[in-house]
Amino acid sequence: MNQIARTDDNKQLSPSQQFRVELDKMADQFAAALPSHIKPEKFQRVVMTAVVSDPDILKADRKSLMESAIRAAQDGLLPDKREGAFVVFNTKVKDNGKDVWVKAVQWMPMVGGIIKRVHQSGDIKMLTARVVYGGDHFRTWIDDTGEHIEYEPAEDQDQNVVRRVFAMATTTDGAVYVEPLSAKDVEKIRNVSKQKDRGPWADWWEEMAKKSAIRRLAKRLPLSVDIHDLLQRDNGMYELTQDQDARPTLADRLKAAKNITPDDKVAPGREEGFDASFVHSETASALTGEILTDNETPESDAPPPASETDGDVPASPSDEESTGSPLSSLTPVDSNLSDDDRTTLVAFCNRVIDLKRVPDLEARELDWRDMLPAEVWPKLESLSLAARAVINGKRTRAAAISFMAEVLGVEQSEIGGAA
Repeated sequence: MNQIARTDDNKQLSPSQQFRVELDKMADQFAAALPSHIKPEKFQRVVMTAVVSDPDILKADRKSLMESAIRAAQDGLLPDKREGAFVVFNTKVKDNGKDVWVKAVQWMPMVGGIIKRVHQSGDIKMLTARVVYGGDHFRTWIDDTGEHIEYEPAEDQDQNVVRRVFAMATTTDGAVYVEPLSAKDVEKIRNVSKQKDRGPWADWWEEMAKKSAIRRLAKRLPLSVDIHDLLQRDNGMYELTQDQDARPTLADRLKAAKNITPDDKVAPGREEGFDASFVHSETASALTGEILTDNETPESDAPPPASETDGDVPASPSDEESTGSPLSSLTPVDSNLSDDDRTTLVAFCNRVIDLKRVPDLEARELDWRDMLPAEVWPKLESLSLAARAVINGKRTRAAAISFMAEVLGVEQSEIGGAA
């Protein structure tokens, strides 16, 4: 509960005056958290303006407000609704053993602040995000030279029509990364927000849509852990454990592919998805924990695929050897793996085997990438896939530990305390 403060002559302070007193008491903590280019006095002034200009923030839980202010200082951003903002949302807390709903404050970095921090870090040469409206020219494609994009806003945009939302980044070595989202993709993200019909998604839809594209793109960028932490600041605003749209399991897709008749097949060069004859039952089991029966096992003498397989399915062994596919690490232990890298990967397995949420797993994987050379990343991704299957209920913990131990060439007892 927010306490009522009084002056020396016992006059009750107004809510804004009370907050100013509390803010002044936090001055040393702000000074310690802020980067050198932001003066504590300026930061406190912006915080004060943000709070007194929004009665909901002033009335909200004071502890969460102060914690949000500290996080903003740690991020080196100002809560000025350009670099970031304080957002109020309802949350359930325990009060004398009972569940009570209170209005809490969440610090939310905004697109301007994220781009500012990314540019300051030196990791990325350029980062931007845009909403593509009706009439805009937009095209994105991938070829053997990388990812490409063409975008030009129309002079008279039809903002009633949202065609795409995209984020684009250029690294210091000139590589281009593009992440386009459809309007349906954005709505899926909005629908797992705790405030999908009010708050930021109602007040700043374009801002939140662009931020969603940046968050998705960031998973592929060579960013520091600090920047990834910044992008996860407002995870508390989302129901990240909510089930997404159901997708067919790998076993279901293999069965469906085996049931395709010659009449069902499309013209050469127009294929989509994969051919079950190019996938081994062992691979399906390794990825999902689902065991295919003998009559579901694809023919072993099938020819190698002529085109790339679906992104969720490993390529055939011959493709893995020639392309260095990340899923090549589903094969037994690589004797070239150094003892240091093996020890680091075992530590990763122990950190993720009991995680309950996919976002937490993704964050750990990003952290561990910084500790490993790039050539070991595919093996890291395979271990992460096994942990993801446990989180999604597709395989048991014991099966995942057995798989991890086999990949790393270690005893199962070294992972998760397994016997």
